[in-house]
Amino acid sequence: MNKTVFLDRDGVIVKDTDLVTDIKQIVIPGDVPEALFLLKNSGFKLIVVSNQAVVARGFISEKDVENINAEIERQIVESGGPKFDAVYFCPHHPN
Repeated sequence: MNKTVFLDRDGVIVKDTDLVTDIKQIVIPGDVPEALFLLKNSGFKLIVVSNQAVVARGFISEKDVENINAEIERQIVESGGPKFDAVYFCPHHPN
């Protein structure tokens, strides 16, 4: 068995700023990279999960979400945090 932490992207990994549709909107709270580092060093796998209804609403594409997620990871690693073990998102709208 692997110890795993599932982390929501918006409001946990990045500041929830309504609809993130551009990498310029990414705001990572200062304590996030260190917290992720501590979790990783404690043996946890880090998996990011996120609901991205902005895709179904036509604001951005799935590729755009993947690019935003890659930029979030890049910024976290640049700030001393670890890479994620996996990142998943749901592109559907509730309706």
